[in-house]
Amino acid sequence: MVLLGAALYGAAVRPGVGGALTVATGIALLAMEWADRRFRLTELAGAFSLLKLLAVAWMASAPAVAPATFWLVLVGSGAISHAPRNVRHWRAGR
Repeated sequence: MVLLGAALYGAAVRPGVGGALTVATGIALLAMEWADRRFRLTELAGAFSLLKLLAVAWMASAPAVAPATFWLVLVGSGAISHAPRNVRHWRAGR
């Protein structure tokens, strides 16, 4: 995310590198959590992780929304990761 943000704000980074690395590492982390059975799309944290990956891919395809989307993803990630356990693992209908 840092490289992606730096690229959005004018750092000398090749276009697309930050987004590609963010998506690749995000998929790798989700795969590792899925293998450990810690990742659940039915929980708020799992659904938000997938949403973050989709948002980063969207930033690559729609550069006009990239700066605002970057900040939404960054703030949302902080809020979800620092939320109490019962919030992170909340399931609809439970």
